[in-house]
Amino acid sequence: MDLSNLNEHRKEEALKFLNFMSNNYKERTILEYMNMFKIMCSYLEYAEFNQEFIYAFLGMHPTKIAYAFIKLYIDFIDTPYKIPKRSGTKPQKEQPILTKREAESIFEYLKLTRHNKGYYFISRLMYECGLRIQEATNVQLQDFYIAEWEEKFTQSGIPHPIKLKVTGKGAKDRIVYVPYLLFIELFEWGKDKKDGEDLFTFNPNTYRLALRQTLIRLGLTKVEKGKVKGKYHPHSFRHTRATLWYKNGRSLTTIQNLLGHKDISTTQGYLQIGEKEALEEEERFMLEEYKNNQTQGVTTPPTPK
Repeated sequence: MDLSNLNEHRKEEALKFLNFMSNNYKERTILEYMNMFKIMCSYLEYAEFNQEFIYAFLGMHPTKIAYAFIKLYIDFIDTPYKIPKRSGTKPQKEQPILTKREAESIFEYLKLTRHNKGYYFISRLMYECGLRIQEATNVQLQDFYIAEWEEKFTQSGIPHPIKLKVTGKGAKDRIVYVPYLLFIELFEWGKDKKDGEDLFTFNPNTYRLALRQTLIRLGLTKVEKGKVKGKYHPHSFRHTRATLWYKNGRSLTTIQNLLGHKDISTTQGYLQIGEKEALEEEERFMLEEYKNNQTQGVTTPPTPK
């Protein structure tokens, strides 16, 4: 059993857990439980094992082996936590959208109470730009078109949204726009990162766990009669943005380009808008939104050192 990726504390716990199982389970079952133990430990680098963690972990791993492992681990640590009932694992057919109030409550909670503010920025990038979770976690400051943005600001005096290059499925690059104020906030948070250093130091699964715990805490994912009932997940931010784009007048073909979809059946037969036209249309909409909702003074865009 390879335990090299565990810290010293977890290695010691792993050996005790192995000893705890040794006389009661077959070798194959022990290996399955130890694999789940290592997966759990990867999350516990950023979280604490508690009732909220259990609901979030099993929501992400709704398998029989995960439920059995958590039950055994609770017996091992001799703590009276509850195990939720295992529900069906079929994916939801419809993607629910977040209300403005729900989205803002998530952002506020992640921004003020989570120990890693990166969770807040990941959520905002997915919500504002329609990014996939993998696209958001891979964003780097050098992916922003800062020089072009500063030139537009100098010429117009208006804080334009800034272009961001993202790499989607199939290693295909596309451009999206990030709202001015969000970029300022993100830049100030990440400007001390060294060249080549990741902006976000956690993986998508770690973020999924943090978001699920947040949804439970805010009551947007409920635990009723031992079952976790929640309709929202990371992809809800992307789906919500697509819905808002459509309601605000973007064409379906523009949305297809902005989301990086290779083919969407519902867009067939509509106006064909290329990537350049899609970006120009998106910039016009975001500038109009800024002018209509301007409540803060304009500051000079920061220049990376």
